[in-house]
Amino acid sequence: MVKRGQKPSAPHLRLVTGQHRDDRHGDVGEVRKATAAAAATFGKPVCPTYLRGEARTAWRMFIAPADWLDASREPSAIAFCELWQEFRTMPARFTAARHAQMRAYMGELGLTDPRDAAPQKRRRPMSFSMRSVVVLFPSATRRSLVVEIADMLERYWSDRA
Repeated sequence: MVKRGQKPSAPHLRLVTGQHRDDRHGDVGEVRKATAAAAATFGKPVCPTYLRGEARTAWRMFIAPADWLDASREPSAIAFCELWQEFRTMPARFTAARHAQMRAYMGELGLTDPRDAAPQKRRRPMSFSMRSVVVLFPSATRRSLVVEIADMLERYWSDRA
């Protein structure tokens, strides 16, 4: 049976995004110590040597700056990068099912904006803005890189329409 509602986010991700609540998640200091111990246990995710081209670029743009990820999420990160490469190299053959998989990996890795989860009151038919999909990164330079990617994807989809 499927559980309803949003999955709870990881403790370190809650600290990064500012969603940590003392009354619900405990003391901030204790959570920071626990996440540091877990990060020391698992370590940082390492980019595999066989990732080339767009997959390596996706690793550099999305996975490397995400300091909340540890090596326990490495298989998901690799799968996401491989799907990203498939999307960039063969967009015409990238099916809706593959797109759903990529979005699921982004959600699992914490690369989606939580504001997108809110239901929209009115949906515009046949128009899609990639600017609405903004990945949360703490640094302004990384954010501008993501906005640049969003603009590139928006131009791609507008040319297809």
